[in-house]
Formats: sequence, C-alpha cells, structure tokens
Amino acid sequence: MTISERIKELCRLRGITVAKLERDCDFSNGYVGKIRSITTEKADKIASYLNVPVRYLISGESEAADEEKDPEADRLIRSFYDNPALRELFTLAMDAGPEDIETVARILRRYQAGISRKEGAASENPENPDNKAQ
Repeated sequence: MTISERIKELCRLRGITVAKLERDCDFSNGYVGKIRSITTEKADKIASYLNVPVRYLISGESEAADEEKDPEADRLIRSFYDNPALRELFTLAMDAGPEDIETVARILRRYQAGISRKEGAASENPENPDNKAQ
C-alpha cells in the first residue's frame, strides 16, 4: 500500500474526506492523490491530523511496532523522506545486485575518506586551506 493509499484508507476509517484533510492541512486540492514521496513536515502534519504515528503513515508498520521503536530506523526514514537525492540513490539501489551496491558503497567510503583527509590538511594549515604548494 502506498502512502497515498494509506492516507485515503485512514480518512475513510475516520469518516473524513480526503478533500477535508487537504483543506484542514493547507494542502492543494488533489495533493494526497499525487503523493509519491513526502517531506517530514507534511508527514508529521498528516499523521497528527489522522492521529497515527508518522512511522505508520510512511511504512505501514502497525502501531504496536512503535512500542519497539528503533531511533536509528526513525532517523533513516526521516533522512530518506527529507532528501530527494538519497531517495533516488535508494530507488536505484533497489534494482542493483549485491556486487553493484558494494561497489557504490566502496566509492562513497573512498570519497568520504578523501574529504576527511582534505579537511584534516586544511586544519593543519589554516593560512593555506587548499593545501597548495607555495
């Protein structure tokens, strides 16, 4: 079930029209039907309006699952929904094989290590932030 379908079902169960939710939450007419991804702010607003945990709204996990909430999982879910580039990377990775995913992870680790080395060198020589030979 998609987020949009979940919102529509929750509205139906509560006797609220989707149009009323959209009006009350200051969303444009038809917004719910067009949701493909959602910001944390909008997810919080809808979840609060429908009186459900954001986690349920986004993932469909039962409210009982919230009792065993994993803070790291919540952080990752929020990051995923707040960052379009991260969503794209994840979407692309869903169709990739394990070797391809490991290759991309290795590239990102090397990239991060390179940035850390550059930042370290710049902090060692603050008058020459690019660490260029003089």
